[in-house]
Amino acid sequence: MEHKDKLKERRQKKLEALKQQGRRLPFEEEPPFPPYRQENRVYADFKSGSPTHPAGNSAQESSQQIREELEKWSDPEYVWEQKYRREFLSPSAYETGEGPRGPFFRKQMIKLAISTVLFASIWGLFQMQGPWAEKGREVIKTSLTQSFQFDVVAAWYQEKFDGAPSFLPTFRTSKQEAVKAISQEKRTFYVPVKGKIQLPFTEEHPGLAFQVPSGKSVSALDAGQVTYVGEKAETGLTVIICHSGGVESTYGFLQKTAVELNDWIKGGENVGVLGEAEGEKPNFYFSMAKDGKPINPSDVMKFD
Repeated sequence: MEHKDKLKERRQKKLEALKQQGRRLPFEEEPPFPPYRQENRVYADFKSGSPTHPAGNSAQESSQQIREELEKWSDPEYVWEQKYRREFLSPSAYETGEGPRGPFFRKQMIKLAISTVLFASIWGLFQMQGPWAEKGREVIKTSLTQSFQFDVVAAWYQEKFDGAPSFLPTFRTSKQEAVKAISQEKRTFYVPVKGKIQLPFTEEHPGLAFQVPSGKSVSALDAGQVTYVGEKAETGLTVIICHSGGVESTYGFLQKTAVELNDWIKGGENVGVLGEAEGEKPNFYFSMAKDGKPINPSDVMKFD
């Protein structure tokens, strides 16, 4: 504590003396060389016999100057000031106390320049006409409006590392009862319901018919847009959802729906609720199609 007080008192006296002499303060004047550079400088002047260090008494002066320099570098405030100048100023500015900014400033300017070029490129793309410009605009719009497919990453992680990555929202927040299934394309789907299949998939019956306890909620297969909500002769109250990659899913025999036409829905969210089955009749219908062609849902996921 006493040592710190002495350092503080010595610095204060030095500042007062400099002010009285009309000289610049230490942080305004040129930063001196560090001890190892100061020693080399003195040695070079000694060899050349410069006026600053004339031959004859240069050894004594250099020794005194090195001691003074070492004393400066024992001052934490002085060390911090030199560190700041080395990190945030260019080499020339470190030597002179003036000049352009250093690496930190240059990095910020480079980032600003790159951002400006990207912004100008995107703006120009939206002003141009042509097939390639239209395609570029669609890619940009999709990247800005379509949610990131966390479920795909989660499925890959679970398959490779046999665990649930808690840092992904799909695993951290989802409390759905729907079971995730991975297709041959490594795509994650949610099983709409768990129940007994009464009518399997055939060419004449391109879907699955289930008997499920009444009041059971139906989960969306994947993220997508609702393209149909209404009554059908074969499947009663029905919801059709269009997903990415040309996939379409159909949910029939619903008692009531939880979505409306043109709604966007996430995978695993509630589509509707099932009513009570009449005897042995099925009370839920589910089908899938890829590019308009029916596919067997049992080949994609397990329902039991």
